[in-house]
Amino acid sequence: PPSVNRANPVDNTGVVIRGMVSPEKLAQDRAGSAATEKAKKDFYDKQWEKYEKASVPERVLDRTKAFMVDPIGMTARFLAGKEAYFPGMAEGLLNTDDPEYLDYLEAVGYTPGKFEASDVQNMINPMYWGASIGNSINKKNYADAYIEAGLTALPFMPKTIGKSLSKGARKLVKNPPELTNKLMSASVDSDAVIGELLGELKQGKLNRESIEKGNKWLKDWIEHPATQKKISDDAFASRQIMRKHIQDPDALEAKLSEIYLLEDQAKNFIPNSKEYTLMKQLKENIDQYKSILRNEPLGESNIHRGNYGVSYMHGASPFKRELIESKPELMSDRYGSWISRDPRISQKKRESTTIHEGTHDWASDHALNIGGRNSMRRVAIENMDPDIRGDFFEWEHLRSQGKDPAKIMGKEKAHQAYLANPTEMHARIMEIRRFANLKPDKPIDITEANNLISRIEEMPKKHRPID
Repeated sequence: PPSVNRANPVDNTGVVIRGMVSPEKLAQDRAGSAATEKAKKDFYDKQWEKYEKASVPERVLDRTKAFMVDPIGMTARFLAGKEAYFPGMAEGLLNTDDPEYLDYLEAVGYTPGKFEASDVQNMINPMYWGASIGNSINKKNYADAYIEAGLTALPFMPKTIGKSLSKGARKLVKNPPELTNKLMSASVDSDAVIGELLGELKQGKLNRESIEKGNKWLKDWIEHPATQKKISDDAFASRQIMRKHIQDPDALEAKLSEIYLLEDQAKNFIPNSKEYTLMKQLKENIDQYKSILRNEPLGESNIHRGNYGVSYMHGASPFKRELIESKPELMSDRYGSWISRDPRISQKKRESTTIHEGTHDWASDHALNIGGRNSMRRVAIENMDPDIRGDFFEWEHLRSQGKDPAKIMGKEKAHQAYLANPTEMHARIMEIRRFANLKPDKPIDITEANNLISRIEEMPKKHRPID
């Protein structure tokens, strides 16, 4: 308050000091606030009353429209333990001609999510899903429409959605025993989609920064003069071996052409591991449920089901790679290597996984097999423990027959055989090199290698740079 001259006091009865509110104004505000709160509550109750009287399809449609309008806001409120949905909120958020409705929604926190343009924005595309759901309804494919509508709301459902989705799907089909596994498989993939979205919401930018670090480290390793020389030396040695053992001129020319192409691809490879789009993951999951209703094959599992990273190009031959990369229209959606958004992965592990999958892309299965008796694959197998080597051959044979090695060999033995795969060994060696900050021109001896492995084995499992 201003200073007062005690000798000549001033009557401040009618003066309102800045920052203070008069008793009359305060009373008016309180009355207005109470009336506003009552109006809000009446409106809130009325909306829910209308919702309770609505049919199931009308409820599904309203919830879906709400999520289309505000996917991020609804997800964030759900994760914060707040009410994510309010009947009619889609119209309220979109109808700019009804300011009272919009003001009310904003007052209780139902405002459109504010976020940077990202994959999340594209995951629930109102134009795409609205058209898709509407098209299904027009064709009287009501089950498809319900599945599309329900699964577009996956991100703000609980992580235990698997059981509830299975129950819901069983109501839509005559659930013969052979469909049970399909339903459970699709619901597990639904959980995977939720995990991917949560990872994006929680730390999307950090995830991509870690992937970029992994790509850059591998690119620097490949471009190092020592690596480039090693590739050239190995390719030259492989060509000499082919010239020595292949007598047929045409067969020799074909093999030499393959080695030249492999050398060129290896020396000029640019790592480009990235994230598989959330939109595609959601669409693939919805297609799984549709296939169950139609009694069709389930289709591919979620791309990150059971993994933190995966490569879909390591098995492509040099000629196939050249063809695909020269004609993008031939490239499948999954061609390349993909890193999960799973929030349980540390950023160091995400960077390491990027290097792992990028190595698969770089040193393909074909590259590991070139060179006959001197190939990387042959050398790795000859130096294996005899028992593990036997397990690896059994594991490889079962996989070639389309069988699950874990069911026949047991999970532990099958996993050990998987780790013994030369391509997996090479990818993990690259992870160790990153962990130890090694350089391509710095050789290490067996003692140093054993000490390094011992250091890693002594680390708590969650902090290890490799599996």
